[in-house]
Amino acid sequence: MFQSNGLKVLEDDKWLLLNPTYPIFARQSHVPRRALGLYLKAVAKAGRSTLDDRARYIADLDPDGGDYVTDTYLPLLSPDPLSFDNPKYLRIYAGLTPSQRSNARTGSRFAVGDFNQAQLRALNGIVFDDNMTLSVKKIYPNGTVIASAGSHADLNGEPTEVLADGIPHQARVTLTLRETAVASPYGASTDQKSSWMRSPLTADNIGYILFYCEHPEFGMYTGRTEFRATDFEKMRLGNQRAWSVYIDYSLNLGTSFSLSDHALGPIIPFDQLPPPFLAEIKAGHQRIADQLKNVRVPTRTQNPPPPW
Repeated sequence: MFQSNGLKVLEDDKWLLLNPTYPIFARQSHVPRRALGLYLKAVAKAGRSTLDDRARYIADLDPDGGDYVTDTYLPLLSPDPLSFDNPKYLRIYAGLTPSQRSNARTGSRFAVGDFNQAQLRALNGIVFDDNMTLSVKKIYPNGTVIASAGSHADLNGEPTEVLADGIPHQARVTLTLRETAVASPYGASTDQKSSWMRSPLTADNIGYILFYCEHPEFGMYTGRTEFRATDFEKMRLGNQRAWSVYIDYSLNLGTSFSLSDHALGPIIPFDQLPPPFLAEIKAGHQRIADQLKNVRVPTRTQNPPPPW
């Protein structure tokens, strides 16, 4: 038996038993078994962890404890690669009405005052407790709006100089939904690497990565050295739904965040990807090649060409 991170760990040949070192504090972050059971049944039924299931699960948890499990456990319980979702983002998503979601493809707009209490509490937590990045918008004479990321602002509770009266209920929420074809690499070596290596990628991104695989002298400067061309010999094709939320507090201040959901098909050889998707990969590869054709860096090794 040994102790680690507030747990007593007892291990034998067949079992690993975990007990809290201090039960009274562990109860503050206790996970309701019913909520977790419903989530696991939903994952088993769908064969993956959907955004709606994750949101439904987090909405059943006490907002004063237990949110951390989305970071630790939910990715481990999903058969597919799953990125970390901020629990407060999930609480806001869980409370969206059917009409708000149905209008998202064309840009759904409504007031923050339409949020329920759980959503408002989550939004306050995002802005005032989570070291949130606040965006400053630049509005040009032709009406174009460009949101540029500002510095991280840990506002440490209300009131503040930035939002002296808290979040105004007349602040506007813009909800948009974008659906994109994606593919996840399932080549021979991906099972020996981190799960994020199997994260869904757009055709453009695959083209870029394959270029860096072909030219490792560029990859070492872009953080793409983990991939190999053989990682893309087999793929899982699917669709990704990306929900983007932008909240306007005033003319020049807002908060944005996004959540995504994806469904992947069976593993297929790279050359069996749909022709339009393959064409986009080649176009992405060519774009980055054109951008870097006059750049010279020391050549290290010669990797195999991309798989087409």
